[in-house]
Amino acid sequence: MKIGIIGAGDVAKTLAVGLSKNHEVKISSRNPDNNKEFMNLHPKVEVTTFNGVSKYGELIINALPGNVCLNVLETIKPNLENKVMIDLANPLDFSKDSFELFVANNDSLGEQIQRLLPNTYVVKALNTVTAKLMVDPSSIKNPHDIFICGNLDNAKQTVKNILINDLGWKTIHDLGDIQGSRSMEQLMHLWLKLWGNIGHTLFNFHIEVK
Repeated sequence: MKIGIIGAGDVAKTLAVGLSKNHEVKISSRNPDNNKEFMNLHPKVEVTTFNGVSKYGELIINALPGNVCLNVLETIKPNLENKVMIDLANPLDFSKDSFELFVANNDSLGEQIQRLLPNTYVVKALNTVTAKLMVDPSSIKNPHDIFICGNLDNAKQTVKNILINDLGWKTIHDLGDIQGSRSMEQLMHLWLKLWGNIGHTLFNFHIEVK
């Protein structure tokens, strides 16, 4: 499968390297030439423009920071029609020390993206774990879980297949339609507190069911 990742930060690059084992992957940047060192280290992963990667990908991953992704996605909207898009962005306001969510409670970034892209099949996933765990959940030996939501069951199944077969996730909790993004994104308050208490990001949530 051809996978186009929107973004070229640490998360995008980590996912690209992990997924390139089984797929053809490109990532994207406003300035692709700034990523020559990465391309030299990982020649299987090309860095191109947002427009180029959105046309290329059969599956799209939004790995942009939450505060810029709507503006970028607006510019490539026609290229995303009828495609499944994994959204892992969080609506974090990094201008404040408390890292507040700029949307919460009665809306979510995932829902805003779906409204912006009505002909794209947005699936929220992977926003509750650090990049290393996204591609290597076995880094934590005890059982731990991932969450997913989206409006179209077929799109969610496509994403589940990638989570299970390519990334190694074993337990996926389907939270229903895209409104489930509210719960997933608001977990960031708890996640950030735990990061502060634990001192690193190699941790995750696990649901025990009686």
